[in-house]
Amino acid sequence: MNINLSDDKIKIMGRHEWKEDMLYLCYSGAYIEFVFTGTRLLVRMFSEFVKERENCMMAVFINGSSQLVFPLKDGIHDYQIFNFHETRTVIVRLMKITEAQYASSAINVLITDDTACIQPTDYSDRRIEFIGDSITCGYGNEGTEDGVFSTADENVSKSYAVLTAGSLQADFTLISFSGIGIISRYVEPEVMEPLTDILMPEIYHYCDWYLARRKNWEPAEKWNFGRFQPEIVVINLGTNDASYIRDDPGKKRRFIIKYAEFIHMVRQNYRNAEIICTIGVMENRLNDAVKKSVNYYKERTGDEKVVFFMQEMQCREDGYGTAMHPSVRTHEKMAWKLTRFILDNNLW
Repeated sequence: MNINLSDDKIKIMGRHEWKEDMLYLCYSGAYIEFVFTGTRLLVRMFSEFVKERENCMMAVFINGSSQLVFPLKDGIHDYQIFNFHETRTVIVRLMKITEAQYASSAINVLITDDTACIQPTDYSDRRIEFIGDSITCGYGNEGTEDGVFSTADENVSKSYAVLTAGSLQADFTLISFSGIGIISRYVEPEVMEPLTDILMPEIYHYCDWYLARRKNWEPAEKWNFGRFQPEIVVINLGTNDASYIRDDPGKKRRFIIKYAEFIHMVRQNYRNAEIICTIGVMENRLNDAVKKSVNYYKERTGDEKVVFFMQEMQCREDGYGTAMHPSVRTHEKMAWKLTRFILDNNLW
């Protein structure tokens, strides 16, 4: 039996986009979840822009426990989730664990035994959003320091963002993209000009600006912020901007102003959310600039629901992931510290 997807049958978390009979999961950590009663489940999925070592990776969680991780192949294929010997009732979560700039993921239908039924799981009373770069994506967190990046080594379900949400029993959404910044993407040391083709303030309002550009969907579909109103927003940006700013006072002043403008952009969409601005785990040249930007914004708006939280540089003893990115162990420490900060400051 083929079951078509709809909001009344499944819970959908994270930014997503419906196109004809396809549900596109956009950013890292986007997922569907439902209560399944039956014996057999397959999912028909579509993927494109598949390159070597850059498949979209999907993870399956059954009753909250990780059960399966698999890559999507190019085109439309059926993927078996499970085939029980007898009827069972389980909670199924199917999550995109790699990021938007690699291969895409879209769900067509669920394929079940003829007597199976599904219903959406409940939404949590707690909601948190993370806005960030490769750190938030979990870039290379399952890789090794001397390894070559592969999406098989990127697992957002083990990132500080998803781990924090899990600790707080909160629904979550991520808008994260490796290399992204406020005024510049990551640039190599010999490059003097900023890289501005994809910046967070420009893509933030869209379901998936990058996918729309790839698919020539014009205009790109804007995200309906009313679908998910978080109580807490965590902004973790600036690490890539630092590669361009390099302690230049003029560039740093521009970053401070533009970062404050982005806080204002977030506030316009989430009037009541607590906003946490954090940085520091990979490099610390802009830690003070982010703190100054928070103060600059608060002085001009009187908005006291914005705070600065500095993460410590990752510890060598944790081991590094790919390209000196945080390992799973470091992400676990980050999640613990952020969770404690939220609870200790009564930010719920």
